[in-house]
Amino acid sequence: MGRTLPTFRRVIDEEERRWNDLRRGLGPEAQRAFDAVFQRARRHASAAGNQGVVEPMWAIMLTVLIENEMELQRLLARVAWLESELERRPHSETFYAPVVEDEGWAP
Repeated sequence: MGRTLPTFRRVIDEEERRWNDLRRGLGPEAQRAFDAVFQRARRHASAAGNQGVVEPMWAIMLTVLIENEMELQRLLARVAWLESELERRPHSETFYAPVVEDEGWAP
């Protein structure tokens, strides 16, 4: 007998296509986060295939996930910057990370 259900990887691809209008309305940073969210989902496609059908709350959850992904990327960049600052300084010098507003921070 042949396979009657699409693989979950195909389901993820189709969902990504369905949400393409939302993606087009996002800014460039949010579009990268959108893409990263679906890429993460693909890493767990086998496990996710055990789950049932997608609910309408996806739009809300997806926008939250996108925002979380953007924040994660900002925090990872900040940590990398702080680590590079620590490496540049002599070990005897005390380093205090500057307190910076999230939106204004840049490495």
